[in-house]
Amino acid sequence: MPNSQPTYNSIREDARAKVTGQARYSEDYNFPGLLHACVLWAPVPKAKLEAIDTSAAEQQPGLVKIITRTDICGPNIGGQVGAIYFDHPVLVGPGEQINNICEAVALVVAESQEQALRARDAISLRYVELPALHTAAEAIAAGEEPACRFSEQRGDVEAAFAQAKLVVEQDYFFPFQDHIYLETECGCAYLDAKGIINIIAATQDQKQQHCITCNALGLPYNKVRLRLPQIGGGFGGKHSMAVHAHLALIVHLTGRPVRLVWSREESIRFSCKKQQVHVKHALAFDEAGLISGMCCRIVGECSPYLEKTMGRLQNLRKAIYGVYRYPAFDMQAEMYKTTSPEIGAFRGVALPDGTFVIETLIDQAATALGLDPFDLRRRNWARNEDELRGQYSGSAIKINSAQWLLEKTVNTALAKAGPPPVSQGGKRCGRGMACSGAFYFVSQSDTQRGAVAKLRLHLDGSIIIDLCYPELGQGLTTVMRDIVSRVLDAPPQRVKVLLHDSGHTNFGCPLGGSQATCGGGLPLWQAAVELKERLISTARSCLGWDKAAPLFYRAEGFYAADGKLLLPWNDFSAYCNVKCVCLETSVETLPPIEGLYSRTPATPVCCVADVEVDPETGHVEVLQLITAHDIGRVLNYDAALGQVIGSTVMCLGELFMEEFRMKNGYPETSSMAEYLVPTALDLPQRNIVEFIEGNLDPYTVEGAKGLGEHGMYNTAAAIANAISRAIGRPLTELPLSEEKILRALGKL
Repeated sequence: MPNSQPTYNSIREDARAKVTGQARYSEDYNFPGLLHACVLWAPVPKAKLEAIDTSAAEQQPGLVKIITRTDICGPNIGGQVGAIYFDHPVLVGPGEQINNICEAVALVVAESQEQALRARDAISLRYVELPALHTAAEAIAAGEEPACRFSEQRGDVEAAFAQAKLVVEQDYFFPFQDHIYLETECGCAYLDAKGIINIIAATQDQKQQHCITCNALGLPYNKVRLRLPQIGGGFGGKHSMAVHAHLALIVHLTGRPVRLVWSREESIRFSCKKQQVHVKHALAFDEAGLISGMCCRIVGECSPYLEKTMGRLQNLRKAIYGVYRYPAFDMQAEMYKTTSPEIGAFRGVALPDGTFVIETLIDQAATALGLDPFDLRRRNWARNEDELRGQYSGSAIKINSAQWLLEKTVNTALAKAGPPPVSQGGKRCGRGMACSGAFYFVSQSDTQRGAVAKLRLHLDGSIIIDLCYPELGQGLTTVMRDIVSRVLDAPPQRVKVLLHDSGHTNFGCPLGGSQATCGGGLPLWQAAVELKERLISTARSCLGWDKAAPLFYRAEGFYAADGKLLLPWNDFSAYCNVKCVCLETSVETLPPIEGLYSRTPATPVCCVADVEVDPETGHVEVLQLITAHDIGRVLNYDAALGQVIGSTVMCLGELFMEEFRMKNGYPETSSMAEYLVPTALDLPQRNIVEFIEGNLDPYTVEGAKGLGEHGMYNTAAAIANAISRAIGRPLTELPLSEEKILRALGKL
């Protein structure tokens, strides 16, 4: 596989369509006779639903149908998909139990959106409210068993702490967080002439939504077709069940096209969230400044439907180990079912929270030991794959590249950062750092292994890519187009990328785990190479060319070794047409190394942050963020830079302001008036990304490594460490509001 090509940096494949407004998103499709739908949500967090009275609603003008649980012939839940069991009901009906306010009770379908909403408001529910557990503390006090748990120990932890020179311990709190993507959950669906339900709706996992929809409604898979439009952001939130099954159900029962759009308030109130957990973490250090023991306790809330909760808990555990060696440890983790919203995927899937724990505690230990934070980290780093894989039982960490460049990433970030800031004018300045081994998957997930790429080359030389991954705005279609363009030596404008369509595109893995370029790019590169070889072989037959003589393909035709054009493309395409030559390839990823699907590659990432804190107001200004990333190979510099800077800025929200608050099963932050997100005024003065190239992954396209989520890993921890050094106090409860900073300074 070639690994010495220069960086691509072409214009985005979807730029013109998005700038001109021609790009169509889930809400933008229109059909004759289009109906409009809305959802009637559960009125209370926990109740026995006794009856649904639709008599008043049925008198509303424009009403077409009110759909309830009795209209569903299937089992009403998605069931088993891969390793995950999806047990969240499509609709809750009379005689069944409401378990949180995120339950849908009915679908209201009308000729207009206003008519649907008026009819929905006229529906009356009869229910008996039931006692509920709203927090993990309440569940523990009630004697409930954890919904999921794990426990692991190694060595003599008690002796390590008893004999330690230093013990550092902190309590951490990470609240629920919403994704706040630009595009809320929405979609359209229609019934075609063949009786197939076509669903056009955003998702990060086409296969999962296809399975959940068909399983829950009892529909044949060949009667449901999913098509991906442009997607207005996901950040993990569009993995979870939202509108697909509801759209399919409405079309199945009415036979008419329909649009369903969640309002912003519905999206915030009822969508999945980042996990909420309490962590108590302690480290013991010996005389040499080496970690001798670790003790960790994790307790958190999950929804009544487990689904992906265990995966988030496992990721949190992985990240809490960080990149360090542990001769002895005791880790216990538990999640309890409450009336909380569903725990879904959130950019970084719990790994940033775990990194925050270990990296802030290491920093506090460095201060207590009187050591440089870099020096303490270097003393305790896992130095190779064996030490990383030996951290805990079942570790699947893999270093695919030749070197583990953790120290180089830190040195690179520190060198780029320059001298630390100096406090002046009553403001306090501080510098913090954090490092991690950032994971990137290669065609693997909870629900699928592998990916398939399809290429079609038309007789005019234009090329179609059937993409098995979704484009969320990250620039994936541009990178995929450029891969094919380079292999086939064709101008980028000759390559067209089609978004996923289950009617003719094989499923790929979900978009997550920073894997799309690695997991989807590899089979696409292989398909392009295979297609090029087939073209040359066909051209040899056309020319009667000696098999031993070199023959080269470029977009214009086929050339001899001396550069002479032997067969123009038009003549070649005419030959293919007469001979019925198939100019199409399809390649499935097959792991080139044993156990690739069960082992997760990791790459080192470091962040250095400088801050200025006003001790009178608690306001923090981030002066600069420097991120260094062992990326292997940059495939498109602008796209890579945008991904990392975007994720570092996203971290500012988690760190300073974003918190989805629940009280007694109801959200307290149900709109963007209460749920705050960063604006341009909150951005760092300087946000620099340093890509370290050359340490290639031999199992990906040109050695590139994943990067989509990697700016999330260390940013919050690095900034928190900088603030702690500025004010001389640890801060461990997110978000770090101005009020909390003033309280830490003793001014409140």
